[in-house]
Amino acid sequence: MQLSREYSTGKRLLELIGNLRELHQTVVDGKNSTELCPVGWVTPISILPLAVYANGHNIMINCTEQNSDIQTYLAAISFQRGTTKLDPSKNFLPITKLSCSDRENCVLSAYEDLILNNLPEKNREPSTNSLKLLISEIVANIREHARVDDYWILAQYWNGMRTCEIAMCDAGIGYRESYRGTPYEVDTHMHAIKNALEGKSSKPPVQERGTGIPTIVRMFVEGYGGEVIVLSGDSLLYIHKKESVPYQMGLEWTGSFVGIRFKLKSKDIMYQYL
Repeated sequence: MQLSREYSTGKRLLELIGNLRELHQTVVDGKNSTELCPVGWVTPISILPLAVYANGHNIMINCTEQNSDIQTYLAAISFQRGTTKLDPSKNFLPITKLSCSDRENCVLSAYEDLILNNLPEKNREPSTNSLKLLISEIVANIREHARVDDYWILAQYWNGMRTCEIAMCDAGIGYRESYRGTPYEVDTHMHAIKNALEGKSSKPPVQERGTGIPTIVRMFVEGYGGEVIVLSGDSLLYIHKKESVPYQMGLEWTGSFVGIRFKLKSKDIMYQYL
C-alpha cells in the first residue's frame, strides 16, 4: 500500500479503494501483516479507513517509510490502534476510539474542543456550531443504526490551506442492513447510502428525528464548498459541487464511513441550512 502526495480528492479516493483492496487481499491470503510505503501525505480520509479495517481483521500495517516526519506524525496520531484517551498537550489530533455508551460524550466533547483549538481564532467561534452539529449528527446515526459498541474519529486542520478534514466510521451493520424490514429496504449498498442522504429514516415513525444527515451534507457542500465521502458495504459515494460520483469498492466494508473536507469561513452559516 502507499499514500502519494496527491491533492485531488478524487485521485485519493481511488488510492484509498486500492489500499483497501490490498488489505482485503491480505485477509483472503490468510496473512496477518502488510506494508505501507511510500507515504507522501497522510489525511484522515486516506488513513482512518485503513486503520479501522486492519484492526477489525487483526492485520498489522507496518509503515517502513524512511521519512522521520511521517513516522513522527503516524506515532502522534496513534496509528494504527488508536487511543481512548486524549492528551490536551499534544499538537496532533489522534485516531480516537469512542464508546457508544458514553452518553455524556466526555471524550467526544474533548475531541471537538481539540479540533476547535487548532483553528485560527477568527474562525473558531463561527465554526463551533457547524462542527458540533456535523459530529453530533454522525454520532447519532451510528448509535441509532449501526448496532456497535464503539466508533472512530480522526480530524486534521491545515493552516496553509485553511482546510479542515474530519473522518468518522464504525464497524457496524452498514446502511443497507439498517433498512432491512423498513419501507425503504433496498437491494444495493449504493441505494442504501442514497436513502440516508435523502433523509429516509430506518426508524419507526415514533422515533423520527428529522433529516439531519441531508442537512449537514448540504451545509458543508453548498455552504462551505466542501466535499463529502460516504462509504458502506461495497459502495462509496463522493459528493462535491452538487455532483455525486459513485464508486464500486470491489470488497465489502463492514459498517459505514463518513469523511468531510471543507474550507473554513469567518461567519457562522449553520442557521441558513436549518
